[in-house]
Amino acid sequence: MLINLWLSPNNNELQFDLPPVMFIEGQKICVSRLFIEWNMSVKIAPLILHSTLIEKSPTNPHQQLLFATPPQSNKRVFVFNYTPTHKAYYKIQCLDLQSSEFELRDLNHNKIPSIKRIFVQLEIDERV
Repeated sequence: MLINLWLSPNNNELQFDLPPVMFIEGQKICVSRLFIEWNMSVKIAPLILHSTLIEKSPTNPHQQLLFATPPQSNKRVFVFNYTPTHKAYYKIQCLDLQSSEFELRDLNHNKIPSIKRIFVQLEIDERV
């Protein structure tokens, strides 16, 4: 199953429009696509997507759902379109998607400025 999420800035806070989806205990999730559009040209850097949707564990203490690296890190862009070559699945912790939180940060854990919109496509492994 695929879930398409659009994020829109509201008072400099990024908020996803989360649909009412309930998961089954034991299901796993990954990000299959990330698209970011900025209001102005920015220097692209590696991005980290964190979420309370997935388990916090000793091997993933910051609940990192995706680490996206640009092909050229010193380039200035308006748009970043990323599709992972190898999908990393994580065990779902929060069984209600609307109760989970998402946060996008750079490599230094700073918030990403001047975002116009973000699209995240989540892929759910239906096997339990």
